[in-house]
Amino acid sequence: MANKMSITFKGFDILAEQLDRVSGNIKPAVDETLKQTQNLIQSQIKPAMKPHERSGRTKQAIIKDSTIHWLGSVAEIDVGFKIRDGGFPSIFLMWGTPRMNKDVKLYNAIRGANTKRKIRKLQMEIMKKHIALGKR
Repeated sequence: MANKMSITFKGFDILAEQLDRVSGNIKPAVDETLKQTQNLIQSQIKPAMKPHERSGRTKQAIIKDSTIHWLGSVAEIDVGFKIRDGGFPSIFLMWGTPRMNKDVKLYNAIRGANTKRKIRKLQMEIMKKHIALGKR
């Protein structure tokens, strides 16, 4: 079980329509957007995991290269940790337990408001870039 990411910014539907008009295919833009979203989250998780490097298994479970899954017109990509491959402790680190507070830095690296803002900005920039390339 990993977190799923999709394109979430306000106005995506308008940009997707523009992109479809200029290029006729939004899949390359969506693929790049999701891949860059995954890279952003991965780059934020690594430093947040530094205090938790005991065996290294949880750090090795960070999703580095995931494939984009298309189901009709819906695309998603896995981000975060591969739970079955050593990432199970990440659940306790991110959400806490009755005896342990959650690691706010790790939680924010994936689900924090600042991360969500960065993702929206990144996704919008990539979509606009693809629209500009399609107009050429």
